[in-house]
Amino acid sequence: MKVSFEGEPGLEAAFSIRVPLFTRSAPPTEVTMREAEEGVYEGYWTATNNLSVDGAQIEIRAVNDKGEEYRDVAEGRITIER
Repeated sequence: MKVSFEGEPGLEAAFSIRVPLFTRSAPPTEVTMREAEEGVYEGYWTATNNLSVDGAQIEIRAVNDKGEEYRDVAEGRITIER
């Protein structure tokens, strides 16, 4: 799955997939994003064969050169069926 967003050039960016679970789990893993062209960031994630999810969210994290951090959650949801 490709995740992308537009922002100011020169950010350090990553995304995480937040999965709704009913049991305790580890925090979501961040996937590093690269600046594909000026101000356009993209990253890729591949689901494992045994993963089944309904209603996961994508959260973007970006940090500028001053160390200011911004976070945002995408409006849509992800469903993965085995």
